[in-house]
Amino acid sequence: MTDAQTFLDRGQAWLGLQGTTAFVGVFAAKLAAINLLPLPHLNGGQAALALTGLTGDGEGGWIRQLMIGSAVLWWLSAGSWCVAVAYHLLAH
Repeated sequence: MTDAQTFLDRGQAWLGLQGTTAFVGVFAAKLAAINLLPLPHLNGGQAALALTGLTGDGEGGWIRQLMIGSAVLWWLSAGSWCVAVAYHLLAH
């Protein structure tokens, strides 16, 4: 919670200087970069699977298991940031 609050304070100060349009642009660029990570449920993972020719259907569907695990990890990290943002908004 302490590191996130520092980042959120800096982000709020930057938003006050730059404006909403710059914030939306930076946020969209960060989401696009995250989407290129080589995780199976993201576009980077789909590209990696297409390049390697792996399907993941055999041996218990390892790609399905990896997708479920990475989705759980993704939602946990997104949830922690949602809590940090809510705390930041309530504290200020």
